[in-house]
Amino acid sequence: MKIIDAHLHTSFKRKDFIETSKEIGNKFTIEELKKQLAVNDIKYAISITSDRTNPTPLEYEFIISLAKKYKNIAGVLGINPKKIDKNSIKKIEGGIKLGLIKGVKIYPGYYYTYPYDKVYHKFYKIAGKHRIPVIIHCGDTYKKGALVKYAHP
Repeated sequence: MKIIDAHLHTSFKRKDFIETSKEIGNKFTIEELKKQLAVNDIKYAISITSDRTNPTPLEYEFIISLAKKYKNIAGVLGINPKKIDKNSIKKIEGGIKLGLIKGVKIYPGYYYTYPYDKVYHKFYKIAGKHRIPVIIHCGDTYKKGALVKYAHP
């Protein structure tokens, strides 16, 4: 049986992730991730961007380099509706065409933007064109200050 980790975060520089990992006795590094994937016989992992302060697509260079280097890790790029520029779609589509990007994710509760907002339409269209999923962060959130009303399922 193939085991796939369909949702992990690899923002190894995020202080809050590093601190949380230390609290529970884990190391938050690529080396530790590789080790845990091997020890647990996980054949494939999907890394979802999580530094929501970046422009769209979130953490693009990092996720692309990670997926290029590790053939068993694919990327899902986050959309920051407050920081979209003319190259956002080009970058996402380029990553998809390289086979490194397998989806996009929106974070309604963190950006106070409903999933049906027109700002996302061009990303939904590109996802449909390439037949990749759009992941919507619904329900509870990781950080205080996020508003669940935007992310209500």
